[in-house]
Amino acid sequence: MPDGEAVHDLDLPWYLLCVADDDLVIDTEMKFYEGMKKDGKKIELFVSNGVGHALYLNKIAIDVDPNTCNQTRKLIQKIASFVWSPDGMPHCRWDYPCSGNQVSLVPRMKSSRKASDQ
Repeated sequence: MPDGEAVHDLDLPWYLLCVADDDLVIDTEMKFYEGMKKDGKKIELFVSNGVGHALYLNKIAIDVDPNTCNQTRKLIQKIASFVWSPDGMPHCRWDYPCSGNQVSLVPRMKSSRKASDQ
């Protein structure tokens, strides 16, 4: 998806991209981020420092390395704060339907077509 071309016509919800600065694919992840931004999509970037890809899956590193533990904690806190508002309710993004504990984050086309027509 160079420069966000494949998502141009999609009305996407807010996107959180989490990367690690020692990740072997960070260049590709940053191209994705820049492409989404260039295409006007609402995307937020969160960078974990001094760790590699999928840092949160390495239980041994979390247990023995203070930085991996700290970065994992920050990542989980960021994801939680991105998904949930301070009052414990899901974030409602733009006109996406939201009621009670449910929020719809299904991408919709910018055209007038309804999901049932697709």
